[in-house]
Amino acid sequence: GKSGEDGSIQGLFELSGIPFVGCDIQSSAICMDKSLTYIVAKNAGIATPAFWVINKDDRPVAATFTYPVFVKPARSGSSFGVKKVNSADELDYAIESARQYDSKILIEQAVSGCEVGCAVLGNSAALVVGEVDQIRLQYGIFRIHQEVEPEKGSENAVITVPADLSAEERGRIQETAKKIYKALG
Repeated sequence: GKSGEDGSIQGLFELSGIPFVGCDIQSSAICMDKSLTYIVAKNAGIATPAFWVINKDDRPVAATFTYPVFVKPARSGSSFGVKKVNSADELDYAIESARQYDSKILIEQAVSGCEVGCAVLGNSAALVVGEVDQIRLQYGIFRIHQEVEPEKGSENAVITVPADLSAEERGRIQETAKKIYKALG
């Protein structure tokens, strides 16, 4: 989250001459801002969903979007403030909820399909790519953190490793994960 994954701590360590393991300042800052992450990924030729950035005083016209969309704080972690919006009449509430966490909001076109993950570790010379996992939900969206209502937290999810996909599909996901990793630094 903020001040932990956004490059602040990495900057403090770098200025203090303290060695650290992990992403550098620039990578951390870009990855913390979902809109910047999408821009970098898109410019690297990686498919991204359609997205729109809403700043502090912007009031988007709800009728301009094709639903469903996800509304989320651009610079927050652990799914805080994320809402799935199924119709135009839900948009204002979702934006106001997201603004509790950040003044910069991302509206992202929902994509159908399964949710997968793939870890990548290493420097540009030698990357280790993990197995592809698949997240299945009983309902709602995947959240890493515990909600006030426990059934809406991570225990709503079943994570399968390896993902229930063909070896070819998993290979394409792993190659895309490496490409994203390299693009983001």
